[in-house]
Amino acid sequence: VQGNPLRILLVDDDPVIRSCFPSYFATAPDLAVAGTADGGLSARKWLQENRCEIVLSDIQMPGVDGIALLQWTKQLPQPPLFVAMTAFDTDRNLITALTQGAAGYLVKSQRPQEIIEAIRAAIHGNFSISARSGRRLLETLRIPEAKPEEVDTIVSEEERRLLRMISRGYTNRRI
Repeated sequence: VQGNPLRILLVDDDPVIRSCFPSYFATAPDLAVAGTADGGLSARKWLQENRCEIVLSDIQMPGVDGIALLQWTKQLPQPPLFVAMTAFDTDRNLITALTQGAAGYLVKSQRPQEIIEAIRAAIHGNFSISARSGRRLLETLRIPEAKPEEVDTIVSEEERRLLRMISRGYTNRRI
């Protein structure tokens, strides 16, 4: 990508993540951390005063969590892409992030290059999901009789259709 790097707002309540992740993106000339926020409330304030192309946000934070931030960003006139990340890779986090419109779902322990590639995939209209989460999602969709009851009760038929399209590799635009 030529020109200015794409700007990322990094949102996480963990100061270690806020200090380490910018170094990941320093190795990618097409991506740059334009700002950091320690939670959803400070991210909203940052977004009211600044612009970015991508919000890379933790899901579980005190106060305004990542899902509430995702819902809020969708209301902006020109919403940035939202890539959810978590240290707690659960079915509930995965399904909630996907059905609320996240352009990606990452686990913080992924290799830095995988995180960079996931951001690039989102920018190009593709969806990126951590490999372990993706395998778990596919198993849930492929074996109806093996679905945990909890997933059955929290996923509507429309959400299942969306998850099937994602598992088949459809782009956000095609979905």
